[in-house]
Amino acid sequence: MKLFFDTNIILDLILKRELFFEEAAKILSYSELNDNVQLYVSSLSIVNANYVACKFTSKAKVIESLKMLRLAFDVIDVSVKEIDSALYSNFNDFEDAVQYFSALKKNCNYIITRDSKDFKNSKIMVLSPSAFLKMIKQP
Repeated sequence: MKLFFDTNIILDLILKRELFFEEAAKILSYSELNDNVQLYVSSLSIVNANYVACKFTSKAKVIESLKMLRLAFDVIDVSVKEIDSALYSNFNDFEDAVQYFSALKKNCNYIITRDSKDFKNSKIMVLSPSAFLKMIKQP
C-alpha cells in the first residue's frame, strides 16, 4: 500500500498541531509496523513545510523534524512533467495539482490530506487521517 502525505499532514507532524498530530502519528506508526506500507511525500512538500513551519518554530527544530521524517518517507522528485500536468489540469489549486501528479507518478493508492476538497478531480482515493485510520480499523 502506497500512501502519499499532503503538505498539511507533514506540517501536523512537524508542528505537533494539537488537533491533528495524533492521527498523523498513528499512520506513521502503522507504516513502521507494516512492511507492505510505503510512505511518500513530494519534494515540493518538504520545501513548503520547511517554509511554513519556520514561521512557528525554530529553524533548527524544523530541520531536525524533517530529518526524522525523511527516514520514514520516500521523496518524489517534482519534474517538469508534474508541473506541466498541473498547469494543464482541471485542479483549482496549482500546488495540490502538483501534489496529485507526484502521487500519480508513484502509483500511490491513497492521498492523505485534511484538504480533500482540492482533490475532487483525483483518480487516487483521497482520505483524511481519521478516515484512513477507520478504514484500516486502527483506533
